[in-house]
Amino acid sequence: LNIAQNVTMLYDKTVAFFSLEMGKEQLVGRILSSVAGVSSEKLRRANMDPTDWEKVIAAADRMSKSKLFIDDTPGLTVQDMRS
Repeated sequence: LNIAQNVTMLYDKTVAFFSLEMGKEQLVGRILSSVAGVSSEKLRRANMDPTDWEKVIAAADRMSKSKLFIDDTPGLTVQDMRS
C-alpha cells in the first residue's frame, strides 16, 4: 500500500491497487492518516484538533488529485484483474 501511495503521489503515476483483504474505506483511511501525519486512531474517532483537521483536509485534497485506483472486489481472480 505504501509503495502504491508513493508512486502515485510522489511520481504522479497511475496505480491500480487490488485488495483482497481490506475494504476501500479502510485503505483510504490508512493512506489519509499516512499522508496527513495524523494517527489512524485520531482519524477513526474524529478526535482531532484544528491543526490535525487542516492536515487531513490537505491530505484528502492531494489524494483526490492522485491517480490511485483501488479495487476491493471480493473473490477477485488474477484473470479478473487482467481484464
